[in-house]
Amino acid sequence: ATNALLSQAATYLSGAAVIRGLNRMITGGVRYNAVLEQQSTAFETLLGSAAAAQERVEALVKFAASTPFQLPELVNASKLLQSFSGEALSVGDGLRLVGDAAAAVGAPIGNVAMWFGRLYAALTNGAPMGEAIARLTELGLISGETRRLLAAQEGQTLTTADAMGVMQQAFGFASGAMVKQSTTLNGLISTMADTFDMLAGKATERLTARIKALTGRMIDLGGQSAV
Repeated sequence: ATNALLSQAATYLSGAAVIRGLNRMITGGVRYNAVLEQQSTAFETLLGSAAAAQERVEALVKFAASTPFQLPELVNASKLLQSFSGEALSVGDGLRLVGDAAAAVGAPIGNVAMWFGRLYAALTNGAPMGEAIARLTELGLISGETRRLLAAQEGQTLTTADAMGVMQQAFGFASGAMVKQSTTLNGLISTMADTFDMLAGKATERLTARIKALTGRMIDLGGQSAV
């Protein structure tokens, strides 16, 4: 009798654990889809079209899967860099340059993105670079040799290509840092979290659409009843 009770208890607990897991997956998936939609809308303002915004978010989702950074961090960094540099640093190889630099010194990518963006803007506008150089030095990203390289550009207005060349020369030493960090335990946990969120989001796409439609209807009904 005792064994039977223990077996029933184990079955109950196992079932409860499955239910809790499904609940977390559904809740997390809906929340993930809501965040993606919100970020796509924000990018639409920056990029000028819904198609470009959707493409950017999809690119960042793929990018996040191979880095130690989670998607919200990368989205915020990309939006910041878009404002400072257009697509030069906000996506592709430019964003990889920023991410590798952040991973190399263990700094938040948003912080590194801020000062990379300001440095790039200074290079392309002939503006003073002192503050950006000072902040990047504090982060451990600028040595004496790099400082001399950047100082040689002071007061010059560089083309986009030339500015990127200077940035690559100054910070290329960090190339591959994200890949190395992504194989550490923390990096693997971050990648696993992004992968789980992405899978949960895919599994709950239809449910998210239904919840959005129902929420809209409830708001409409609430507005009508208040009249």
